[in-house]
Amino acid sequence: MPGSPGYYNMFSNSFQRYLVPGMVFLYGIAMYPQAQEVRDASLFYNWFDEKIGVENLGLYDGSIYTDNFVIVSEKHQFFNSSDLSLGTVTYNGQTYYDQQIKYDLYLDQLLITPKNKTSALLVLLESSRIDRFSIEGRHFIRVDMYLKESSKPSGFCEIIAKNNASMLVRKYRKTLRDRAGSKSVYQEFVQLTNFYLLMNDTSYSVNSKGEWISVFPKKKKAIKEFYKKHNTLKKTDMNGFMRSFFAYLFPTQTGQNTSF
Repeated sequence: MPGSPGYYNMFSNSFQRYLVPGMVFLYGIAMYPQAQEVRDASLFYNWFDEKIGVENLGLYDGSIYTDNFVIVSEKHQFFNSSDLSLGTVTYNGQTYYDQQIKYDLYLDQLLITPKNKTSALLVLLESSRIDRFSIEGRHFIRVDMYLKESSKPSGFCEIIAKNNASMLVRKYRKTLRDRAGSKSVYQEFVQLTNFYLLMNDTSYSVNSKGEWISVFPKKKKAIKEFYKKHNTLKKTDMNGFMRSFFAYLFPTQTGQNTSF
């Protein structure tokens, strides 16, 4: 809150995080051990965050996460794994590397534990402050920033492919089901996904051949041919199929890089 010591402490550290790289550039390598590493942003910011201490980072100021579900199988609420994974988070416009995170698909929220700490404490990051994050080599964005307020989807989506004019994303979510065991009730989560094409500040549902045709009716023949030719890929690797299909639809447009 503005006016509080905590607010100014976070602001001061945020300001330093932007200021120090410029100082290093201007004054050389006196404050950082190896000149070659300065060129690597992730190494530099990891070093800087270690110096100021994790307790001073604005990244860990969210509420505490509590998991009250009883899970007896692999049908948990998280993306891919219920374990923490190393990832990158862009929060309040600043990028933090090598963070221990996991993504709760039921809540559509990102969880983090303080870096270099052995505590099992999990913090719920404020979703509106997250621009993007990566986990297990997969890249997610907060799509609200790219769409009109009334447009779907909302929250976080994985980037599948993109070019200069559009982006193909996948929305993951999980629904809760109570199950009756022999002695108690436990929970299972079922994953659902949807593909969306983001274009001109609007999203289009593109989960089927018919939906793609409705968006691009003039490409009806080409769409049908691709679906028929690559049916096996569609069954075994949906992300790979959609990525190839996107490149097929927009062959002259560049920028299908899904990295940050």
